[in-house]
Amino acid sequence: MSLPSLRELKIEDCNKVRLENIVDLTSLTTLRIQGIRDLSCLPQEILKSLGALQILEISNCTELIYLWQKGSALKNIASLEHLKIKGCSEFVSLVVNEQGLPCSLEDMELMNNGNLEKPSLKSLQIESCPKLLSFPETGSLSTLRRIKLKDCAALITLPDWTAMLNCRTTDYLLQDLEIEECPSLTSFPRGILPSRLQRLKIRGCRDLQSLPEGIMQNDYSTNISHLESLEIVDCPSLTCFPEGILPFSLKTLKISDCSKLEPLSEQLLHNNASLEYIGMWNYATLEYLPECLHCLAHLTELIISSCPALISFPVTALPPNLKTLEIDNCVNFKSMPERMQNLASLQYLTVCDCPSLVTFSQGGLPPQLLLLKVWDCIYLKEPMSEWNLNSLTSLEKLIIAGTPDIASFPDENCLLPMSLTFVSIARLNNLESLSSALQNLTSLEELEVVDCPKLRHLPREGLPAALGRLCIRNCKHLKRKCLKKTGAYSTRVAHIPNVEIEW
Repeated sequence: MSLPSLRELKIEDCNKVRLENIVDLTSLTTLRIQGIRDLSCLPQEILKSLGALQILEISNCTELIYLWQKGSALKNIASLEHLKIKGCSEFVSLVVNEQGLPCSLEDMELMNNGNLEKPSLKSLQIESCPKLLSFPETGSLSTLRRIKLKDCAALITLPDWTAMLNCRTTDYLLQDLEIEECPSLTSFPRGILPSRLQRLKIRGCRDLQSLPEGIMQNDYSTNISHLESLEIVDCPSLTCFPEGILPFSLKTLKISDCSKLEPLSEQLLHNNASLEYIGMWNYATLEYLPECLHCLAHLTELIISSCPALISFPVTALPPNLKTLEIDNCVNFKSMPERMQNLASLQYLTVCDCPSLVTFSQGGLPPQLLLLKVWDCIYLKEPMSEWNLNSLTSLEKLIIAGTPDIASFPDENCLLPMSLTFVSIARLNNLESLSSALQNLTSLEELEVVDCPKLRHLPREGLPAALGRLCIRNCKHLKRKCLKKTGAYSTRVAHIPNVEIEW
């Protein structure tokens, strides 16, 4: 049978390929080759007619060393957009004598290698290549938009973009650079980065001692950075930022598990008005936040987690347009920001695992909160009645856990806003009853009560009529009382469509 307009072909687990009946592959756009030892077993008539090929995937070809060898018909591929080479343990290079291209190559732009006439790839991914030592400094990088290097244990050098740019009349188009799990990489080449770079992610480079100079803005530098996102994760040998300030274009900054990295300073963040997101996790040196935070007019999210040295916020106000504030597992954190009631844009406030926190509301909470979550602040003595929750007329979700002195929820002095649709309370060791004040929550749809060992009583007046889900878990005294028909509280929960009672 002849297939003159075949568009997709898969060749799998065969070492002698016979496709005599396929007479026209000129329309083939996708070719997948899997589990054959070497491409030399493929008939040349297949390889010579791949001018329209856009997707080429080669996997588990255990004897494949080079993709383009002298005389190979693969050089006729002129429209390739996606190249994936994976699981080819002997693979060294795309072309004989060109070193550095690895055994798990994905989406590579091929330029100026003498074999392709019209390349159109935009992305290169190199993954799980334990023997890869370096990255090729060739013209093949010039039109890449994205490069991802992952799990290359021996990788020690990266391309010197500065040197390559000096030899070219055009700039690099690289916008996205990710380097993950490359533990032998100690530094970046000196000099600038591609000026169009918008996103830089460095993760799991445990020997990395310095960041690229090109990420910073300097008065004496002619380089104008367009970097919008910078993510630095699990780089324990990294101690400082390069000289200068973070670029004015930066919108997202994430720092995690960098135990020796200098804390964010006034100098680093000065005039970074574009910042929209700052996230910091396991940042051991972070003791104070810079005073200039209040100047970051576009900052909408601030996430701080597992920063044991952090004590407090700056005396100056937080950014006026902040929408999300999360503080989690900061064991020495002692006080919330002052004048929180002035944070008119804040909608999501989370404070968890801060055992040194004694007071919470500091005179008032942000008026437009949609979610309030307070977990495991075990020395928080300020009663909920002083939080003035009833003034939060937009509050929809309230989550409270691990505060030890609540016997009744809510207590008689604590008024909850009628806007609540979801309430979750957990690990309240002294909680004995849910109060009748819950009946006033006419919008309440879900109520969760978890790990409250002394809880015995539901409101005599019953639970809100709109309640669609009641979850009681690990509250041993309530299980029998809520059983259908026989339980003492069966009539109080009968109107609720979804009742979950678990040990």
